Amino acid sequence: MPTDKYLHSYSPAEAERLRQQSVMLSPFIYEHIDLSESQRVLEVGCGVGAHTELLLRKHPQLHITGIDIDTRQIAFAKAHLDTVLEIADRYRLLQADAADLSRLEGEPFDTVLITWVLEHAEQPAAILKELARILPSGCRLYISEVFNSSMYMLPRLPHFMRYYEQLMRYQLDQGGDGDIGIRVADMLLQAGFGEVSSRPYPIHLAGHKPELRRQMFHYWERLMISAWPALQSHGYVSKELWQHTEQELKTLAHDPDAIFFYCFVQSSAKVS
Repeated sequence: MPTDKYLHSYSPAEAERLRQQSVMLSPFIYEHIDLSESQRVLEVGCGVGAHTELLLRKHPQLHITGIDIDTRQIAFAKAHLDTVLEIADRYRLLQADAADLSRLEGEPFDTVLITWVLEHAEQPAAILKELARILPSGCRLYISEVFNSSMYMLPRLPHFMRYYEQLMRYQLDQGGDGDIGIRVADMLLQAGFGEVSSRPYPIHLAGHKPELRRQMFHYWERLMISAWPALQSHGYVSKELWQHTEQELKTLAHDPDAIFFYCFVQSSAKVS
């Protein structure tokens, strides 16, 4: 993925949003990922190190090697993680293209984590084939990816849906895929992995979880804000559409009858 095509920018504000996102979504992402026996983890697309920090805090036996294609993300990650004394000496950060990992060949990784990364990659299959080539036998891979077409909110938000459709179109035009989650299992098989499994994880929030629902709507508002500069500068959305979208999301967060539904897909596999 060329670094200038990342949808959400490389700003300090975006780095903070990513850290907030990891706190918001990690209970869903890691609910069914067992890292209790893991020791040497490769995190592909570590970004600003948000998941790195959470995982190292939760699992004191882990050592994580985080790679990212963009030097700005690595710089953000290092600046933040270096301030967290309790995880010192249990991570390293490398600038690397995940489609060329020769420098990591032969390292004794037992687990690989990829979270919200392949959706942005122009050649995700090449990344998986490279991982299958350089990882040791028995290494377990966990991939959490988007299925953005599953998004559903009530009451219906006409401006938000127009904005969201343009966001998905922009991502496709830039070589990404906002629905890649439903294809990952087949891609793993084609890359030569074994023991491939895949499972959808729906997030359904309504009146039974009002506070989490409110937090989720605010999270999606921040997510949409982060995409606005790119969408506007490339002519995909107007300022007026964004203003209506933002107002709809703010109103929805305080609607006692609102419903949120989204489904991501988690796939796992093992190096033969």
